[in-house]
Amino acid sequence: MRGHFTITDNASGAVTLSDDARFDVGQLGVSAGTFTITITVNDAVPLPVAGVVVDIYNSTNTVHLFRVTDTDLDGVVAVNLDAGTYKVRLSGLGFTPDAIPETLVVTASANVTYTGTAFATPAAASPVLCTVYGYALDAIGVARNDITIEFLGDGPIGISGNQVTIHKISVVTGPNGDASWAAGYFELDLIRLATVRVRSLKLDLNNLVITVPNSASSTLTALTEAAK
Repeated sequence: MRGHFTITDNASGAVTLSDDARFDVGQLGVSAGTFTITITVNDAVPLPVAGVVVDIYNSTNTVHLFRVTDTDLDGVVAVNLDAGTYKVRLSGLGFTPDAIPETLVVTASANVTYTGTAFATPAAASPVLCTVYGYALDAIGVARNDITIEFLGDGPIGISGNQVTIHKISVVTGPNGDASWAAGYFELDLIRLATVRVRSLKLDLNNLVITVPNSASSTLTALTEAAK
């Protein structure tokens, strides 16, 4: 399960992707209620899932109250809530974001377990390629479909047939990009160690420059929808 990732600047000003470090998206708002709710996130096996982000909404799922990151190696994170009804969304790379949020009713301190949907980490079949994958999310962590993301290189970044000739690759997030993809998901094969510019008119990025890692697969930071 690859729920931890980071992007770091290197000396050349490019960005190097890694899926073996921790990326903490922080906390929005303050979890300061009366009751402690200990949330455990499992996959279907069930095994605990680390690195899952927990977003708490009001009972009608219209107001984002706060975000807590992230579940530990036991799949656990704790939040403090007042009595009431809340909606809970779970997200994290290697873990499919919820299409429908969970309902949480708080009357006292309690332990709550959620089962999420994990996906098999993709891996490029060719030893010269790396499968780069991730999600497009809106500002409060909800997966977004039909977002076009472009990957461009001054030199070749992909392979067509047996020819290393592709300088531009576009993907569309979600099921319209591939019927098997979850909401907001995308993946593509890029040449290892290639320098690639990533851009999207609908996302909060403009010519992000990355260096593709020398590995079979790697996550790309969760891309956030641009402010309207």
